Amino acid sequence: MYTRRGKNRFVIVFPKLGIAVKLPLVHAIRAARDFLTYGFKPPFPGEYNKSLTEHLFKGMGDNWREFTYYLRTRHPFLHETYFSLFGLFNIQRAGVPCGRSMQELWTEIDSLTSGDAFADAHHFANVSNFCHVGDHLKIIDYGHPKTQEIIDKYGSKLYDCNHGRCLREIAA
Repeated sequence: MYTRRGKNRFVIVFPKLGIAVKLPLVHAIRAARDFLTYGFKPPFPGEYNKSLTEHLFKGMGDNWREFTYYLRTRHPFLHETYFSLFGLFNIQRAGVPCGRSMQELWTEIDSLTSGDAFADAHHFANVSNFCHVGDHLKIIDYGHPKTQEIIDKYGSKLYDCNHGRCLREIAA
């Protein structure tokens, strides 16, 4: 068993069981600090104060969107999410880490998406968000709407590419 911590979720991986459990992180102190500073008013003109809901519920929302997106699309590029209890926790297939350099992976993804992955570089430039299953690349973290938009458009291309061959073609 080992753990990983992201910005809004905490993951416990059970390799022998072949599962990963994703738990939302609740940033209550940050939410209280922002509420005491800004109240319900926006910290910047023209915006609403979304920091309260983000600090308290973003991890749950990402879990739930990830589960429903997987159920709706069953896209082969998505690493399987088996279960979610309304975003309070997700059970996902455990993945073998990608094992590639961030530069190598980002170069390939950027090329295959014609630069569109840059709109969500937080997810697509982070090598720890991917794993290999056979010759295929799969994405592990796909709860954000922008990530899903890019997957809708380029997921098949990213999944179908034999990644060693793609890198050689991109370099040529």
